[in-house]
Amino acid sequence: MAGDSDRDSENKPPPSVSRVAETPKMIRAERAVADPQGASAQAPEATDVDWEQAWKEGRTRWDAGQSSPLLRRMQAEGEITRLLESVAAPPSDKAPRSDKAPRSDEPMRLLVPGAGSGYDVLTLASAGRHTVGLDAAPSAAQRFAQMKSKLPTAGSTEFICRDFFSLGNDPEHRGKYALIWDYTFFCALPPRLRSAWGDALAALLRPNGVLLTLMYPLIEGEDVARHEGPPFPLSREIYRKHLVEQTGLFELEHFEEVSESHPSRQGKEGFSIWRRTGE
Repeated sequence: MAGDSDRDSENKPPPSVSRVAETPKMIRAERAVADPQGASAQAPEATDVDWEQAWKEGRTRWDAGQSSPLLRRMQAEGEITRLLESVAAPPSDKAPRSDKAPRSDEPMRLLVPGAGSGYDVLTLASAGRHTVGLDAAPSAAQRFAQMKSKLPTAGSTEFICRDFFSLGNDPEHRGKYALIWDYTFFCALPPRLRSAWGDALAALLRPNGVLLTLMYPLIEGEDVARHEGPPFPLSREIYRKHLVEQTGLFELEHFEEVSESHPSRQGKEGFSIWRRTGE
C-alpha cells in the first residue's frame, strides 16, 4: 500500500498496476481478443514502470506494511458492511433485475485493483464476502500468499495476476462486484489511461454497486496538470470528469477530507463514495 516514508511521497511508484494498452481505443480492441484466463505481461512502455522489476530489486517503499488507517477504521466500525447492505437493497423505486442480482446465498464480491502485497484484501475479508486482489506483478501475488497463510481470515480471498483493463470483458468478472476499493491505483496510471479506468470500473461494478476512492495525491491548482509520476497528481475534478461525465454511470454520494493517513500522505488525501447507476 501507500508508503510510510516521507522520502517516497512524490517520486516513488505506488502499488503495481497492470499492463495497459496505449489508448482507450486500443484497449477496447485488446479486450476482444484477450484470453480471460491468461496472466498479463509487463510492458513498461505502457505503464512507465516495470513493477515486477521494482519488486525484485526491493524498490517497494510504497509498501507501508498495513492498510490505510481509514480503511481499517471503516472495516472495524462496520461501515463496509453497511455499504454492502446498501448495494443489496435496490433503490426504492426500482425492483432488482433477476439477471443482475446475485442469489442470496452467494457471497458479495469485492475487488482491490493494484493490490500490491494485499493488505487491503485481507482487511476487507469477512464472512459473506469474496474479496479479490489484482496486480500485474507475480511477486505481489507471492507476497500475498505468504501473508494469507499466516493470517487466516473469515470469508474467502483470491489474488489474480492479470490485466485490469481486460477484466471487464470476462463474464466471470463483468458486472460481478458490489464494491471496488481504489487506493494508489488511479494515481499510478499515466493520464492517457484515465478514460479507460473509468470505463473499466463501470463494467466491473454491478448496478447499485459502490466505488470507494481514497484519493492520493489530491492536489488543487496548477501542479495537478503535471504529467510526471507515478504518482500522478489528482484532483476531485479529475475523478468527476472520468466517472460522472465520461461514463454517465456514477453519482458522487460522499466526499470528505482525510485526517487519518499514513505519515507521508498526511494532508494529501480525500475519500469519496461513488454509486454505480443504471443497468
